[in-house]
Amino acid sequence: MNHSKQETFFWLEDAHLLKSADIVLREVNELDGAEQKGFWAGQESAELLTRLKALPDKTFSRIIRKTIASHPTKILDYSRVQKSRSLAQDIVISLARREVSIDELDKHLNEPGDMASGALRLRLKKVALAHVGATGNINDRLVAAALSLGKITMQDVDRAKRKRKRRALVDLERISIVARFLVKFWCGEKGDFTRVRQRRGRVEMFHIFSCYEKDGRTVSRNVPGAKFRIHRWPRQQFFVPPLCFFNNKTLSTFCAIGLNMSQSAPETSVAAIKQWVSRLQLERPNHSAAPKIREVRQQEDGLCFYH
Repeated sequence: MNHSKQETFFWLEDAHLLKSADIVLREVNELDGAEQKGFWAGQESAELLTRLKALPDKTFSRIIRKTIASHPTKILDYSRVQKSRSLAQDIVISLARREVSIDELDKHLNEPGDMASGALRLRLKKVALAHVGATGNINDRLVAAALSLGKITMQDVDRAKRKRKRRALVDLERISIVARFLVKFWCGEKGDFTRVRQRRGRVEMFHIFSCYEKDGRTVSRNVPGAKFRIHRWPRQQFFVPPLCFFNNKTLSTFCAIGLNMSQSAPETSVAAIKQWVSRLQLERPNHSAAPKIREVRQQEDGLCFYH
């Protein structure tokens, strides 16, 4: 896939704010309960700013803090979106481990669960027996905990262990490629700091990379005489917009294109997309200024996204 020359990249600035929110969320998760509650209520957190100020890359730290000060509402909202993506990732992994089923998710049967994987509630009995069934290992701490709490019996363990064919502990191939695509790109390309400019009628894309150098070599920032440098280099491949900016209809169209499926494929129908977004508990931005990609068109020279 390529970007059409007609592409305006109206969504790109907020894509970068989403990435900043990912850094913020990581630090928020390290705060105590009261500070986290205050953050999600929209209160300024002195402890959060202290943690961000202590980031190893001082230039990056300054950029993040400036971004928060300039776009507090967006950063809060995008942190919520990033949090939903993290939960969706936990759901996909638990499905791949057979710790929870699609039916349980759809009927919310997992919610009274007696253990948690991140923010996802699970049943200890099912998690422990799924582990034994995959590995044959009965000495795992989860198995011991389930036995001591009376959630399972040794007969349950023996039945799970007797399975002749062992399977992968994490079998992602059993999960719909559509679900994995949604989770992977819900907040854009993770860890990617692409910049875009239009020059002489062409779209140019490039990476930003920063490091400390001395005598032409990359070194630690603590090395005497080390200087901070910013580099950039061309990027040729397609840059996926954050899928949280799409409505379900446009998402259906784009998933079919991105996964090389027919537009009439049941896996990428609007109903299927809506069901996966709900099942994975993925959330979209709430603030009114968030980009909304309402249409995607295949031009002769590539894809173009419209609001």
